[in-house]
Amino acid sequence: MKAPSAEKTVAAEVDARVAVEAPRSRAERLASRRAEWAKYVPLGLVAIAVLFNLFVLRSEVSPVAPPNDTSVHVSLVRFAEQRIQDGKDVFDGWYPRLSMGLPEFHHYQSLAPIVGGAIATQLGAARTVAWSNYLLVCLLPLCFYWAVRLFGFSRWVAGIAALFVPLISSVTLYGYEHGSFQWRGNGIWTALWGMWLLPLTLAFTYRSIARGRAYALSALFLALTITAHFLTGYLALLALGIFVIVKPSEIVRRIGRAAIVSAGGMLVAAWVVVPLLADGKWSNRSEYNVGTFWYDSAGGKEVMGWLATGQVFDYRHWPIVTVLAAVGVVICIWRFRRDEASRVILGFTAMSLLLFCGRDTIGFIVDRLPGGKDVELHRYIIGVHLGGIILAAIAAAWLVQLAFTFVNTRLKTVPPVAIGAGILVLALVALAPAWRERAHYNALNANQINGQQVADATDGKDFTALVDTTKTLGGGRIYAGQPGHSAVIGQVPTYEYVLHDNADVVGFMLRTVSLSSDVETRFDSTNAAHFDLFNARYIIQPLAQRPSVPSTFLQASGRWGLWAVPTSGYLQVVDTTTAISADRTNLGRRTAGFLSSPFPAQRVIPLIAFDGTSTAAPTLTSSVRPTGAAGVITQQFDRPDDGDFGGTIVANRNAVVMLKATYDPHMKATVDGHPAKTQMLAPSFIGVAVTPGQHTIEFHYVEFGYYWELLLLAALTLAALALVPRYGRRWTQSRPPRN
Repeated sequence: MKAPSAEKTVAAEVDARVAVEAPRSRAERLASRRAEWAKYVPLGLVAIAVLFNLFVLRSEVSPVAPPNDTSVHVSLVRFAEQRIQDGKDVFDGWYPRLSMGLPEFHHYQSLAPIVGGAIATQLGAARTVAWSNYLLVCLLPLCFYWAVRLFGFSRWVAGIAALFVPLISSVTLYGYEHGSFQWRGNGIWTALWGMWLLPLTLAFTYRSIARGRAYALSALFLALTITAHFLTGYLALLALGIFVIVKPSEIVRRIGRAAIVSAGGMLVAAWVVVPLLADGKWSNRSEYNVGTFWYDSAGGKEVMGWLATGQVFDYRHWPIVTVLAAVGVVICIWRFRRDEASRVILGFTAMSLLLFCGRDTIGFIVDRLPGGKDVELHRYIIGVHLGGIILAAIAAAWLVQLAFTFVNTRLKTVPPVAIGAGILVLALVALAPAWRERAHYNALNANQINGQQVADATDGKDFTALVDTTKTLGGGRIYAGQPGHSAVIGQVPTYEYVLHDNADVVGFMLRTVSLSSDVETRFDSTNAAHFDLFNARYIIQPLAQRPSVPSTFLQASGRWGLWAVPTSGYLQVVDTTTAISADRTNLGRRTAGFLSSPFPAQRVIPLIAFDGTSTAAPTLTSSVRPTGAAGVITQQFDRPDDGDFGGTIVANRNAVVMLKATYDPHMKATVDGHPAKTQMLAPSFIGVAVTPGQHTIEFHYVEFGYYWELLLLAALTLAALALVPRYGRRWTQSRPPRN
């Protein structure tokens, strides 16, 4: 047979191409156009959710004093801002505002305050926190859409998940709901950073474990989540186990990939993790949390009751997300064998629900994990919300498709676009009660913010004037009440208003991991010796009230009065006695007897044998009880923001100079210019021994010295994770096959 000529072959190819590219019918073109537009409708759902958030939360950017943890976050951002402006190490430093001071960034998830501090150099701390909080909450639907798509679900599932995000409301708060972050809510700003990153971190780490690719991106997001919020990062690490076991046939391979991702994430986060682990025993584990909801959550029976009655997802409105999430569970079980993504969401949601149930359900496992005893399990409602939203979206997408197919087969004369639009409108109408309830909730928040603005401009302005006076006078902290015994400015307790005014406060308790945190709860506002011991030199309270300890009236401003209490300042020469044994879990209880005894007034201070360590010999013994003061302070200085304290003292005998600040091993001391070993003193303070005579004493906080090396390690880790697998695959593919 004669072979076809080249010309004929080319002609045949051209004819075939023309046939393929021939103009389609009008109906075909319309159908194709509708299909293209249908791809973008789910993005419209994301836009609806984002615009709803932007509108109902708009009052959150108003400049106003916060009544919740936002005041702490603003203070930390302001601290970072100041250190950046002064050219100091922003990764560490002595934070003096709360609980007798501590190196907060050394023990805390510091990514958000450090980034916020950099932004605050241009915008200011309060504005930075307010606007970042507003934008992160408003854009959460976009984050969910992106993450759900990365998990491999359809645009419709992702768009519906985004639509559900603003509707979430629980009985406990702390999850993906407006109340967790609002002015009238909890104000958990750093948790918001971690919760924003979490869906993306889960999606990226899952893809790496399932496909063996993009390790650097996964490690980066995992590290960002850890450094933004430890508890959220812990959940992301636990989720890696779910990603391993969802495909048993690849479990060995996935274990290796999970090890790479987790190790990479921890190495990239080492600049926060290493200081935390190195000095973890110097951070408080509060007695007020152990055995309570804050550590142990509410218990399995209570949580399952909330879930069944809609109080986990739909508190105060119709349980539409609850019902859809239940349907989503059924659908994912039905798809379990053939759909890995369904197994992943089921597994993650089940794990999160067990964690949220608490220690009576899962504690026997959690407490055996590294750091498990410090994990606050009530926070893992975030995992329940995240998984539940995706399950509800899976169910809603399935029901919409089912409804569309049903109607389309029976109303063939109605255009499919009209059917789809009608179903979408009905779905939005069904969500109307939830939208209305969330809008009403936020309207109440806006009204309260407006009221607080009025209070800040009047009563608060008068109060701030007195705080500014104490800053000018210096030399001590401010006492303006404590929980249960405080005046308020608008809705903000006065002890919290002191922090809002950027001053050091005694009475705003249990907001840091300082070893003085539980000790501070024993502060007695009727005991003059406590004011001296804690160096609470100033009292601000209503003029109608008189301080219950000897004090000197200094100034009035509006309805507020300022009094000065006689104290020795930040330094005091003391005698020491037999040690009290304590650790990070019981220091407050173990020193309670000392605080209620006559010893603080006598300036006789027990040593602290902390966590099994030995102590120096006490300066007093049972057989020798000298009379008179151990010594006097002749001159002193204090720069709390720099962690610098010192002065000149005269010791009448062997004694200890006590700094009324929280003990930390990085707080170094010199005596007459020579390094001296520090001691831990009751209730939680730091001291240095001196011999009789005059001495110059200095205390200075020395920052952890390896941050830049750890940041270099993070960069090298990311480079290795990005380059080694890529070139490894190329090398493997280029090798000649074996015979």
